[in-house]
Amino acid sequence: MKKIIILILLIISFFTTQVSALTASVELQKRLNKINSFYATFIQKVISIDGDLINQSKGHLWLKRPNLFNWHIFSPDKYWLISDGTNLWFYNPSIKQVTVTCLSSAITNTPFILIIRNNKEDWKRYQISQNGDNFLLIDKENKGNLKDFSITIEPNGTIQKFIMTEQYGQINFFQLKTHLSSYINDNKFKFIPPNNVSIDNQK
Repeated sequence: MKKIIILILLIISFFTTQVSALTASVELQKRLNKINSFYATFIQKVISIDGDLINQSKGHLWLKRPNLFNWHIFSPDKYWLISDGTNLWFYNPSIKQVTVTCLSSAITNTPFILIIRNNKEDWKRYQISQNGDNFLLIDKENKGNLKDFSITIEPNGTIQKFIMTEQYGQINFFQLKTHLSSYINDNKFKFIPPNNVSIDNQK
């Protein structure tokens, strides 16, 4: 009798977890879909497994769904990460070099893909849980260096922060500020390499 009761409780627990995960996924998709383009300033912190601050930087982010973003770090160093929807450009002016890769291959194994586009197949890969405005995403396939990804997003679609925790414990923390939801011209996501830089084509 006890074994039957335990089995029933396990089955109930399993289905409750599945329903909760589905609800969290639907809610996160709904919130992300409320804002299709925005500009924000951000602070990025890289924190070691011991809790020490390794690096801190500041920048601007322009994002337009699907697949367009312009990520500009201006302090302490300067570089750009720009997606034109097909190509991903990384420009480091300090060494006068541009690296270009295919966007699809570069972001396939990261939950950031869920923020920049809305593809049902992408969502199937992640186990999602919700605690208020905080959503935790874990890759079911457990590929790559990422342990988990958390995003804090308000019901109106405003992203406050997201955190990427790597398998060995290092944390990348992004706090978004000065969040403005507005139309962004597609020219913001076009990149023309300067004449005096070398181009590393990895497509």
